[in-house]
Amino acid sequence: APLEGAGELTLPGQVAGTPSYMAPEIVNGVERASSLSDIYGLGAVLYTCITGRPPFLGNTNLVLQQLNSVDPVVPRLLQPDLPRDLETICLKAIEKSPHKRYPSADAFRCDLQRFLHGETISARPAGRIERRIRWCRRNPGGAIAIGMAAAILLLLAIGGPLVALKINNARRAAEAAGARAVTEAATSRAINDFLQNDLLAQAAPDNQPDRELKLRTVLDAAAKKLDGRFANEPLVGASIRVTLGETYTSLGEFFEAEKQFERAYATFQEQLGPDEPRTLKTMGNLAASLLNQQKLKEAETLETKTLAAEQRILGVDNAETLKSMGTMAAILFKQGKWAQAVDLLQRALTIQRRVAPEDIEVGNMMRSLAMIYWSQGKTSDAAQLLKQAIEANTRALGLDNPATLNAMASLSIIYTSQGKLSEAEALLQQVLDNERRVLGPDHPDTVRAMNSLAVVYFMEDRLAEADVLWTKVLDFKTRTVGPEHPDTIRLTSNLAMVRMPEGRWDEAESLQARAVVAGKRVLGPEHPDVLSWVHNLGLIHWYQTKFNQAEAEEREALEAERRILGLGHNDTIRSAD
Repeated sequence: APLEGAGELTLPGQVAGTPSYMAPEIVNGVERASSLSDIYGLGAVLYTCITGRPPFLGNTNLVLQQLNSVDPVVPRLLQPDLPRDLETICLKAIEKSPHKRYPSADAFRCDLQRFLHGETISARPAGRIERRIRWCRRNPGGAIAIGMAAAILLLLAIGGPLVALKINNARRAAEAAGARAVTEAATSRAINDFLQNDLLAQAAPDNQPDRELKLRTVLDAAAKKLDGRFANEPLVGASIRVTLGETYTSLGEFFEAEKQFERAYATFQEQLGPDEPRTLKTMGNLAASLLNQQKLKEAETLETKTLAAEQRILGVDNAETLKSMGTMAAILFKQGKWAQAVDLLQRALTIQRRVAPEDIEVGNMMRSLAMIYWSQGKTSDAAQLLKQAIEANTRALGLDNPATLNAMASLSIIYTSQGKLSEAEALLQQVLDNERRVLGPDHPDTVRAMNSLAVVYFMEDRLAEADVLWTKVLDFKTRTVGPEHPDTIRLTSNLAMVRMPEGRWDEAESLQARAVVAGKRVLGPEHPDVLSWVHNLGLIHWYQTKFNQAEAEEREALEAERRILGLGHNDTIRSAD
């Protein structure tokens, strides 16, 4: 059985934004993502923070044209009081030619730090008189809103293979934090101090050998240093934790995200009350992180509370309310409550089409609804809705946007279930190529596409190719969610089933036995998947002429399936044959 993944419902608010925050060479497919592409993305975030708008405006096609041929509006034309040095740093970071940007995250960090300290930047050395004036006026706490934007930028994005989704999350957090900083001078100084003294030092060559500091390293260090750091400014600490949680989520690190959202939610609830919008939004984020870890009962309890409060306080037409309806539908779907999930999604989609017909959530909801239809056996309805979702997302976001790619991946699952393997393979190969380029090889969406393509290869008897992909996916799942996560266990069984027809019986036996033992411990000894794995293990033992073991395992599976599934169920009939 294929690993669940590409067929799951889309969680609202997890999709990357426009190409405005992506380097031209990546959007155009000229070069692969590199640290110089990361520098562009960080510069685009900084541009938004200091001007209030991204470097390029318009629909996706217009943005792509501007990325190729037009320079962004000079920031000081939009904000006349903006310091020239910060404008210079920003424009250098978003040069169209990668080699004209800062050569490393460390170089970018150093120039931003020089600006925050009131020192001469390297991008445009100041004259003697200007240096003297700047030295006399040096004020680490000055330019509060601008300093806040630069500091938040550095918190999230020093080095590492950043992709569009991470950049979009960082941009939203930076905009919100920068706006609050205008009236919270003490808060700004506290965060600047935290960034400069606790985090920026990580990118300094003297402190670590890797000049291109990885995003995960920065996040882990930030999480550790936050404890007790903002005892006198709890809302500051909570806001940073939300940002960390969102970025962990973009990396697929859901357990770490849960910890950050949980701490932030407790603080917001205590400081602002249960009905304040920030409290509600963080509660929804926490519920989504629980859902991503398959903690469905906890997620349902929390999201029910979130949705009821948002409908009462924000209204049914509010964007956050609609996102919560989508999240709740995903929770219900995962628990097999398909009728409730369909009803909720249909209501949310009707409202979303009325209030914001071009919004990204329209395509997300259509995709989610389509996957429920597919689970109900309404294959034709599902395929038609997915095609509409792909068309809507392509029109609004472009073909390379993760939302569009997710819908394409879901359509490939429909094709696979219909036996249209060539169509599924072509679609998945396109999705996988684009996700590797746009999101990176280790992003959860990329890994899901690899898994789906492995399923197609397996069904086409291209076992060696399926083996390669499933081995990579299994390694990723083992590293990210652990060996006893249900997805990891299912993948272990999948790989065993590939090794069987290849004649690699000992490897197949080891993998399948591992899946059975872990499955009984995690899912329970009478879970239908576990019983299927017991049957598979018996089949392997039969081919190995270990007939006593095979007979015992087949009897175990058959007796349990008769008791739980009934005599007429397909699995029971299969085990009895």
